[in-house]
Amino acid sequence: MLHALLKRKWIILGCTFLTILISGFFLLIRDQVYESSAQYSTGFTIQQVSLVNEDINPYETDTKFNNVLETFNSPKVIGMLSYNLMLHDFQNPNDPFRRLNDHQLKSDVYRAVNQDQAKGILKNKIDSLDLLSTVNPDEANLLLFLGLYDYDYSSIEKGLLIERIPRTDYLNISFKSEDPYLSAYVVNKIGEEFLIFYNSLSSTLTAASVQKIANIVEQKKRQVDSITENLTRERDRQGSTDPVEANKNTMALIAHLQSNLADERSAYNHDVAEEQSIKDQLDNLGTPQASQAAPANNNLEIVRLRKKISDLAPNKEDPKVADQISKLQTDLNKLLASPANDPPGGNSQQATYATLMSRKSTLDVDMSATSKNMAYLSDEIASYSRSLRPTGTNMDAKIEALRNEADIATKEYSDIKSKYSQAEGLQETPVINFRQTLVGQPAVDPVPSHTLLILGISGFSMLAFSSLIFILLELLDSSIKSPSRFIGEVGLPLLNPVNRIDTKKRSLQDLFNSSPEEQEKYPKELLFVRFMRKLRFDLETGNKKVILITSTKKAEGKTTLIEAIAYSLSMTNKKVLLVDTNFSHNTLTRHFNVEGKLEDFSIPSERPGAANIESSISPTHIKLVDVIGCRGGDYTPDEILDKNYLMVNLKLLMGNYDHILLEGASLNDHSDSKELTRYADGVLAVFSADTVINQLDKESIEFLSQLGPKFMGCVLNKVEMENIDS
Repeated sequence: MLHALLKRKWIILGCTFLTILISGFFLLIRDQVYESSAQYSTGFTIQQVSLVNEDINPYETDTKFNNVLETFNSPKVIGMLSYNLMLHDFQNPNDPFRRLNDHQLKSDVYRAVNQDQAKGILKNKIDSLDLLSTVNPDEANLLLFLGLYDYDYSSIEKGLLIERIPRTDYLNISFKSEDPYLSAYVVNKIGEEFLIFYNSLSSTLTAASVQKIANIVEQKKRQVDSITENLTRERDRQGSTDPVEANKNTMALIAHLQSNLADERSAYNHDVAEEQSIKDQLDNLGTPQASQAAPANNNLEIVRLRKKISDLAPNKEDPKVADQISKLQTDLNKLLASPANDPPGGNSQQATYATLMSRKSTLDVDMSATSKNMAYLSDEIASYSRSLRPTGTNMDAKIEALRNEADIATKEYSDIKSKYSQAEGLQETPVINFRQTLVGQPAVDPVPSHTLLILGISGFSMLAFSSLIFILLELLDSSIKSPSRFIGEVGLPLLNPVNRIDTKKRSLQDLFNSSPEEQEKYPKELLFVRFMRKLRFDLETGNKKVILITSTKKAEGKTTLIEAIAYSLSMTNKKVLLVDTNFSHNTLTRHFNVEGKLEDFSIPSERPGAANIESSISPTHIKLVDVIGCRGGDYTPDEILDKNYLMVNLKLLMGNYDHILLEGASLNDHSDSKELTRYADGVLAVFSADTVINQLDKESIEFLSQLGPKFMGCVLNKVEMENIDS
């Protein structure tokens, strides 16, 4: 790839330099550009105080910004801006933003517009927020007139850039033009036109939405009233008391009583278990002594007092009950402080027995009270259960269905009413949050041209592009190109490669007759001479005098190669005869400028001899090299030549020439070379490095491979220098 690029380096560098020159020229002739910028705050990400509280949704915010950007770039907004620009130039003829050149002033478009009429049309369009129509002839001409000033939609849009500043609530508007005041006017005026159009659009849409929602609210209200009326009517028909509602209240009361009953049962079970535990402890203590009787009586009194205090406690707020509780508490304290309650002599068994008996008495009292409460609660539950009214009838189901329908309708009505309140709030202030936070000012200096950067980018781009093109051409090149590729694709023995030379600059005669010092100045020519010497050696060691030189395609360089071989053989004093048997392209005859006598040659059977042959031979400018030319035509040797033609009598020339070289027609197109192989000692095939092997070439290659020992090999002609060693 590097060799391929180096081979075309001057083309690549030339294209690069030309691109830089063209870019520089356009940079020099272009007008200076001035840019102005303005900023707007949208308020989309700022929460406002309203009747409806909403969280900020990033997706909805992005959608709003996209809608605003599309509105700014809409034909309506830019159209209004365009009309204002044109009006400015109409109203300020001495200081317009843009002036037309002479060619534009003489154009049919300019002369077709009446400026006074155009002013009125533009003012009406701006006031009505309406665009010019292409159907109306006057408005259609005015659209073309705007294009003359580059005030049309596409021209304005090219210099206009509207974008959201990332992760902010602001929009940035910039415009580039050749006039700084024009740029400032555009960025400020487009904001005004946007607000007018956006307010109009939002008000229209909001008013329509509010009216639509109001209709839905009214419809939903009528539905709720109708369902409520049906429910009331059904209740009145079944009675004043709603059995379903009454049963719900009764069931709630029963549930409360059952909960209390469960608590009482739990307390009763706990007392039973504790009493059983006390009995077990008393059995273990055995029967106490008689001295224990007095403390036992005191304990019973203590238990009685405590029980009475407990019964009176719920009514202790009554003064009389409170006094009674106070007296009982005093008596209880006296008994507790009495020495009779202390176990005499520290008898622990008597004290434990007295304590257990006291606790057992308390438990008996509590269990008795709990049993009564349980009986009372059970009776109440049974009573309320009997009072439940039977349900599940069709009338009950109808009331329940009407109630559910009323609940659903009421909820829907509440939601719609909320939306209606929100829509009314939006109708009052649809775009109140838009504010211009930065006013566009005329630029003092033009936008930097970045000349060196643009030239560098353009030059580098052309360098890369042209290099890529040549690399792709190299990759797509399927020609033989090099000796190694020839061996892989053709498969025939290769005698020698021959490099490409330009015979138009230096002829073969100058090349072979030049001194060694001169040849050293031209490395390609020196290499060509060396390849010819190597090929000459191969021909001489092959011991073949009559050699047919052919090719698979035409224009493979056979004639030049035959002449070069003749030059090389003559340098060793070898006498060579060249015979042009390529009737389809007699290039060899025309190159040496000799008369074509081959078709007319014939040796009479009564006068055989070499003298008849010599009359057809012509000398050449190459020492010791002669040639027999042909007239050429669309025929083959067997068709045109006499039965005693030269090919049959080549043995008569063997003694006069060391080598006889025959040039044959291409094998793909003609059968000439196949007919001549009968008379040749050896066949040499010439291939060009530029050729691409196709199916016809493969068939000709197959024919050459079947010649056996007669086939001497191939010469790869026109090989580039960088491909010689590959």
